[in-house]
Amino acid sequence: MNAFDPGLVDTRMHEEIRNLPVALVGPDMHARLVQYKKEGLLRPPDVIAGAIALLLTRDDVQVSGEVLNLAECKRRVGLEESSGSEVPHLCVTPSID
Repeated sequence: MNAFDPGLVDTRMHEEIRNLPVALVGPDMHARLVQYKKEGLLRPPDVIAGAIALLLTRDDVQVSGEVLNLAECKRRVGLEESSGSEVPHLCVTPSID
């Protein structure tokens, strides 16, 4: 059994919170979520799904009893953090690990 730590994911919930009035969310939380988006720190859900699918479908990757993040997933399947051509939906997100 394994666990996957997706990091910050740009979900519909994040978008809705960013669009709420600042007074409702709180100025600190609102500013933090807006800044994460501006800095490109929120990963698209399909990037995370692609990483998990890749781990589950690769016979050459044996993982058991670990917590993996996106960078570790890429290392396990032999992709560099900055690569973008092998599995585009997996490797186009900035690293915050």
